[in-house]
Amino acid sequence: MASPDPSENEESEAGKQLVGLPILANFWQVVPGWAVSALFHLAAIITLAALSLPMPFEPKGIFAVTASNATPEEMFSVEISSDPGSIGEAIVPQESSLTTQAAEVFSTEAFMTEQDMSMLVSSQSMAASPLEALKKAAEGGRGKSTGLGVGMTSVFGVRTKGKRFVYVADNSNSMSRGRLEATIQEIQDSVEMLKDDQSFYVIFYSDTAYPLFHPKTAKTYVPATVENKEKLRVWFKTVEHCLHTRGEEAMALAMKLKPDVIYLMGDGAFTDKTVPQTLDREDARVLIHTFGFDMKRDRDKEGFEVIAKQFRGQFHDVSVESRFLELERQNKRPHNQNHHGSWGISLPFEPKKK
Repeated sequence: MASPDPSENEESEAGKQLVGLPILANFWQVVPGWAVSALFHLAAIITLAALSLPMPFEPKGIFAVTASNATPEEMFSVEISSDPGSIGEAIVPQESSLTTQAAEVFSTEAFMTEQDMSMLVSSQSMAASPLEALKKAAEGGRGKSTGLGVGMTSVFGVRTKGKRFVYVADNSNSMSRGRLEATIQEIQDSVEMLKDDQSFYVIFYSDTAYPLFHPKTAKTYVPATVENKEKLRVWFKTVEHCLHTRGEEAMALAMKLKPDVIYLMGDGAFTDKTVPQTLDREDARVLIHTFGFDMKRDRDKEGFEVIAKQFRGQFHDVSVESRFLELERQNKRPHNQNHHGSWGISLPFEPKKK
């Protein structure tokens, strides 16, 4: 009996393996190479096309906040000059009565620019709530020489937009019980919000006008640089109370500077012709907001209301936080009835003691 040929066994085993292969394997063996290449290229083209299609975006978090869906005009009373060349733009709370605590309430969540919004959405770390996220985005750009937004600042929560700001403040003897300290703090905080390309000027009034950096008076605006902000802080420490409430010279100087915005702050009626003379200097470019400390009597706030109304602003009744009472006790600013050093310069000299 002849022995089996080994080669025949090998062919038989190979045939069994070939028959056992999946149909797909047989398919790739019979399909020409050019067809396989075409199939791979077609699949790649389909994949790339699918990836290039725009993906649907579902807004979450910040877009659910009312402030992001409503316009600033719907949340705030916005007054803009009809003069096309006017820069001053007021964005104020609809309520006409504020306290010093209101500055924290009326922050920037309702006045977000497109750039602020895009920065907020792209942030990888969102705040605990949408409102906190808005505040975080608004505060993110703050630092040295930065502001609430493009050319904006705030006093007692009333925000305005402009390039040149003048602060006119009462330093009379009645501005006690923390009122002068609160005024100085508000001005300081407002100036801190300004950018390098914005300018400011501060004028106190009592027996006369005390312009910025008195007695070494600045002749005009100073840019809101870090150096000038520090210089302002130092000068504020020297301010004293003086007799009378004469604001005529202070407001005349403020209007002469032709600012975009004037913030006028005091606690009582003027004792000179400040109101009529200011009204005679009507300027369509100037926006004036006025603030009265606990003005209960109509005659005290009447002049402040008239000035604000004529110059496209609003009058706001403000109160003082208790912390400023303590600050007043610490600073112990003199109350001058007579000419004393650099303050009370229009008052009579104090009689020499025998």
